[in-house]
Amino acid sequence: MQYLGFASAYAHHDRLGLIVAGGRDAGSDAYIQNVQQTFDAIFFDDLEDAPTDDFAYGCMTILNGSTLYVAPGSGDDQLYEYNMMTSTWTSMGDIPSGGRNHLGCGVAKNRLGQTEIIIAGGLLPEDDVSVDIYNLDTSEWKTSSKLCMNIFSLMLTNMFADNSLPIPKWGMASVPYGDTFLLVGGYNENSGDYLETIYVFEPFSETFNLVQGVRLKTARRLHTAFFVDAMSFPECT
Repeated sequence: MQYLGFASAYAHHDRLGLIVAGGRDAGSDAYIQNVQQTFDAIFFDDLEDAPTDDFAYGCMTILNGSTLYVAPGSGDDQLYEYNMMTSTWTSMGDIPSGGRNHLGCGVAKNRLGQTEIIIAGGLLPEDDVSVDIYNLDTSEWKTSSKLCMNIFSLMLTNMFADNSLPIPKWGMASVPYGDTFLLVGGYNENSGDYLETIYVFEPFSETFNLVQGVRLKTARRLHTAFFVDAMSFPECT
């Protein structure tokens, strides 16, 4: 079966391939709850349907190659967990800043070694720079009032400063990177700029730091990005 949707939450994992969840039907534009898995982008296998049709414009991340986490779009305020072994969805509770479209998300371990789900940015009526963090070990939420992005991870004076740097507030791609994740590209609502910048989440200071010397060749928003084997594109090595 071929996937015929768009605006889906998605994530890629070496062991699981590409997983897409929800979105909108390419033919009717209706919101859909399909969740599918593919290893070749040709054949798609059905997983258990999403518990809501609000996964459109949401964000997905994968933990340990066995568990999916989805932060839906603006129609739903909950964080959802999907267990690949049992094919079951579970609500992890309401996201403090609420659901919002075109957000970023990822998995990281904090300074105590606890695993956290980070939900960043997105389109909100008043504040599109919030960061919500769910601690899987304590089952607790915490929220930062600003999406703190700076080029010095330990400069405390900048951690909660107003956002004067060009930052991907929404429409960025979330990419797993080692024990943390990247926010790639995006759109700055204040300046109206498409962004070519790449930020990495620093778990110890809980800030997003600019990756120096690496930028997209073309500034983008609402795009898809994930790592691939460099041997697949020898002309780029």
